[in-house]
Amino acid sequence: MLVIVLPKKIKCQFTVNTRTTGQYFIQGIVVSVLNPKVALFFLSFLPQFIDPHSENPTWVLLIYGLTFSTMATLCNLAYAVAGSWAFSQAKTTHYTRILEGVSGVMLIGLAGKIALDNK
Repeated sequence: MLVIVLPKKIKCQFTVNTRTTGQYFIQGIVVSVLNPKVALFFLSFLPQFIDPHSENPTWVLLIYGLTFSTMATLCNLAYAVAGSWAFSQAKTTHYTRILEGVSGVMLIGLAGKIALDNK
């Protein structure tokens, strides 16, 4: 822990996070599993693709859910690897500034379109 003493007896404390990447991964899994939006998605969206007269619709729903989870995990893993590679390059700060600028301009443009929309 780093403690900085400033004038007038003001103290600032900074703590260093000592979690490992595995702990962050486990935390992400727990948050995803306990997220009620995921359960609502599966209960409202997936049943329309299941034949109610099939032999065991519960197993079909489970297979669809596991398929979705596997595909989402692979997609997020690909994003993580691509982001890790992109931000490990030498010109990361330059590209980050450009990306932030482009994102900001896009958000301002979308806000303007919404504000000027006549509906």
